[in-house]
Amino acid sequence: MELDMETMAASIGVSVPVLRFLLCFVATIPVSFLWRLVPGRLAKHTYSAFSGALLSYLSFGFSSNLHFLVPMLLGYTAMVLYRPKCGIITFFLGFGYLIGCHVYYMSGDAWKEGGIDATGALMVLTLKVISCAINYNDGLLKEEDLREAQKKNQLVKLPSLLEYFGYCLCCGSHFAGPVYEMKDYLEWTEGKGIWATDKGRKPSPYGATVRALLQAAICMGLYLYLVPYHPLSRFTEPIYQEWGFWKKLSYQYMSGFTARWKYYFIWSISEAAVIISGLGFSGWTESSPPKPKWDRAKNVDILGVELAKSAVVIPTVWNIQVSTWLRHYVYDRLVTKGKKPGFLQLLATQTVSAVWHGLYPGYIIFFVQSALMIAGSRVIYRWEQATNMALLKNVFALMNFAYTLLVLNYSCVGFMVSLSLSLSEVLSMRETIASYGSVYYIGTILPITLILLSYIIPAKPARSKARKQQQTDKCQLAADFFGHSDIELAFCHVLLFKVCSYNATLQVFWGVASKSRKVEGMFSIPNKKSIGGAGEGSVNNPEEWEVRPGGMLVQKRDLNSNQSCVPIPTIKIRVKYGSTYHEIRISSQASFGELKKMLADHTGLHPLDQKLIYKNKERDSKAYLDVLRVKDGSKIVLVEDIASKEKRCLEMLKTTRIEKSSKSLSQISLEVDKFAQQVKVLETTISRGSKVQLVDVENLTGVLMTCLVKLDEMVVNGELKLQKTMLEKKVQKHIETLDAMKLQNTIPRRNGDKILVKQNDQHSIGKGQKVQIQEKQKSLTAQRPMMQQTRMQSDSVVFTTKWETFE
Repeated sequence: MELDMETMAASIGVSVPVLRFLLCFVATIPVSFLWRLVPGRLAKHTYSAFSGALLSYLSFGFSSNLHFLVPMLLGYTAMVLYRPKCGIITFFLGFGYLIGCHVYYMSGDAWKEGGIDATGALMVLTLKVISCAINYNDGLLKEEDLREAQKKNQLVKLPSLLEYFGYCLCCGSHFAGPVYEMKDYLEWTEGKGIWATDKGRKPSPYGATVRALLQAAICMGLYLYLVPYHPLSRFTEPIYQEWGFWKKLSYQYMSGFTARWKYYFIWSISEAAVIISGLGFSGWTESSPPKPKWDRAKNVDILGVELAKSAVVIPTVWNIQVSTWLRHYVYDRLVTKGKKPGFLQLLATQTVSAVWHGLYPGYIIFFVQSALMIAGSRVIYRWEQATNMALLKNVFALMNFAYTLLVLNYSCVGFMVSLSLSLSEVLSMRETIASYGSVYYIGTILPITLILLSYIIPAKPARSKARKQQQTDKCQLAADFFGHSDIELAFCHVLLFKVCSYNATLQVFWGVASKSRKVEGMFSIPNKKSIGGAGEGSVNNPEEWEVRPGGMLVQKRDLNSNQSCVPIPTIKIRVKYGSTYHEIRISSQASFGELKKMLADHTGLHPLDQKLIYKNKERDSKAYLDVLRVKDGSKIVLVEDIASKEKRCLEMLKTTRIEKSSKSLSQISLEVDKFAQQVKVLETTISRGSKVQLVDVENLTGVLMTCLVKLDEMVVNGELKLQKTMLEKKVQKHIETLDAMKLQNTIPRRNGDKILVKQNDQHSIGKGQKVQIQEKQKSLTAQRPMMQQTRMQSDSVVFTTKWETFE
């Protein structure tokens, strides 16, 4: 077997350890597929942990699992012993051990001899351990102090040791990523959240898996084709020093372009493995019918990298999941609340990324250089946004694109060669600086120059029109509701509504402020100990547990069960609304949403328009009273949510307008279908060689033109617009058929007889109505080019892309 491995390795030009790693890495795809067949929650966690440990042992040896065990146990111990600071403790302990491994393996000869070690997998594992500890720490913070990402990923309950190991080693996903959250892993394993199948929709991963595998094959094929022509080793050869400036610069681009396809191949394989397991599912699209999205495992956007219009967008398309981790757990947490992030936060984030990759000079120089690259691209982008001239905008956009291509490939010279040459060569400080100096440090001087110019030529962004457009939309909806065609009159209605709402809000808050001292005395300070959760002796039966809002795992409530003889107590709550108090009797285990429904009967406020404030904090409708320690005699303040009421009214107006348009469209469709039968009868008569009354043809044409006028006067969007267009084409087709009948009916017969058209005064349409229809036809014909031009202008949308990712 060893001889076969050596033969296979020699045939593809790699060492035996690297070949063994590649085989185990590709094996993560069938291993992840078998996870779908494992029954039960505990069995899935066991399979995830065992398969990951086995693949690590086959790839790197037994010592790799020992290395993985150290940060995993350090993080879990910190979460158990000291939860308030477990996040920062795990961060420094995890990175400290990772740096030690980087130093240890950097001093060996494994890389020089073509070997491979477990530091790459340890890097991914470290990020998982740190994120789990920080999210468990976030479970103690107040909800108003959390960002949206923290609210989504926070852990209220400590995961079990088996769940923790399964998350860290899941099916070999730690080999090359992607990094995902503990909460997502638990919901995926337990079939909850977006993975719940109770809605009858179950996404199929096979199409997305085949796409990822085809992408991996194309990437490997391009890499094998290009690497002989642009090897990274040429940077240390004398022939490179003999080239001119432009040839060196172009070779830097081509060598970086070639080396990147190797990373695309690795990430495509890991994406296929995570997708086929089902963990890569990220929700459904809003299209009709909805389609599954598989973005959770996506680690790179190939076209986004190679055709990046700005350096700011690079972190969002290259190593996507790690960039997301750095933003949530480093960049955002370095920004002081209420202040704007600056260059220091960006530089600190890039430094952490450099240390995470390894303590090599090439890595550190690259990430410091990338911070300058992004800052320089921001300057060009601000200049682009500050001008209103289309020509200058295009010039700045082209400048930013060329700048990104130049500086990106210049900066990555010290990074891309890390797996191709020995550590003593290009990754050394001297060789990295020499490669930059060969092109006169253009990729360093240019960003610094742009940063300095930003202080001399400050950019003042053009005023946004989003708020003005939003106000115009509200006025248009109000105009439709109140029956006015004048937008200015509708604006008065909107303004009057806002003034009344603002006055009511002042009255409510005036009453609350006058009793502020009494309220502070009424509300007790909550205990800092964790609430909820199961004891150590609980039975691990998944059917006996449920997840509360916020992610807390508690024992499932069964109101129909007779196992407990203790009845659910009813409590009395005093709710203050304005200057009035309402006493509500409700179950102690009810939710705040149920309380809002009961208050709607007493106050007349819609449940969606209510804000319940308990202990100086607004409470979510999904939260439970007993979990938040609402007891008998507790006091809650009710405030009207003006923004929610306004939003609900606008949605109601929009829905009413859509329903009205849909009803009108249905009526016109029924009329057209009735007239279509008459057209068919006339067409059948003429096809048999008979003649028809000319007045019947003209009358039918007139009523169809009336339908066409009604359709052109309608303004609809979405599916209704498509139905309207199809109905217009249908009416026009019938009118064309009638015109053809009219022409055919006027052709003289072979015997020379003319068709006698009888003028009948008893027409279904009178002379005056006929003249009115003809006038509408002429008006429609004259206005149609203008209407088409207006419609084209209204349908055109100006797309802008905000590359300021970190702001």
